[in-house]
Amino acid sequence: MKHTCSSNHGLVYRYYTCYNQVKYKNCPSQHKNIPAEPVERSVIEEVLKIIKSPEVVINLNRLAEQRKDLRKDDLMTALKNLNEAWSYLYQAEQTKIVKILVERVEIKENGIKLDLNLDGFDNLFVELAS
Repeated sequence: MKHTCSSNHGLVYRYYTCYNQVKYKNCPSQHKNIPAEPVERSVIEEVLKIIKSPEVVINLNRLAEQRKDLRKDDLMTALKNLNEAWSYLYQAEQTKIVKILVERVEIKENGIKLDLNLDGFDNLFVELAS
């Protein structure tokens, strides 16, 4: 999907359009254009679920073992602080974090699929723990 927008009478409408529709004018999907806001909201909800998952804690333990300059407690504090502060972050800051953590988003007929940037997780938490 490609992020696009249009305007009408001073209002801007943001949406995602199927690449096949843009490039070849041939998209088999039922939903060739999807409003941007619900997609972006779903991505943020998924990222928050992932950040709160036990797998992230396991990943941070692994990171603390690999890097001797990091303490496990500092990484766990960074995770806790991110969870607590998320709702207070500006949208631009949330977007920056999502771009660090998510490599690709696929919009399917039954939902979305996120391809995560695992190095982005490590880099984010190292930066937050410092």
